[in-house]
Amino acid sequence: MRPPPRGAGTLDYADADIVITPTVTAPPTLIGRLRNDADPAAELAAMTAFTGNTVIGNATGFPVISLPLGWSSKGLPLGVSLTAGWGREDLLLGVSAALEEALPWAHRYDDRVDARTPAAG
Repeated sequence: MRPPPRGAGTLDYADADIVITPTVTAPPTLIGRLRNDADPAAELAAMTAFTGNTVIGNATGFPVISLPLGWSSKGLPLGVSLTAGWGREDLLLGVSAALEEALPWAHRYDDRVDARTPAAG
């Protein structure tokens, strides 16, 4: 296991090996809905609010994975982020594989379309 970079924080939750959060703070939105050409600062604020839960991994380098473990009423995937401590990619991938086996999602996608596009119906 490689050591954390100098100054790196720790995932400091008592008795927690993995921290679980929603990947984003709201259900999926239409492409371009957060865009605001008239006010770039407002656009940045909207994007930051929407993706705020991704900061842990982005800012610290902790291993994070987002899994489609929930579904909106329109059939869109709702991501759940799992964050492990520094150097614990093994734990993160093991838990992710177990979740995929227990809560499979591949069947929710149509074979004829890109895997990132939810199946119709």
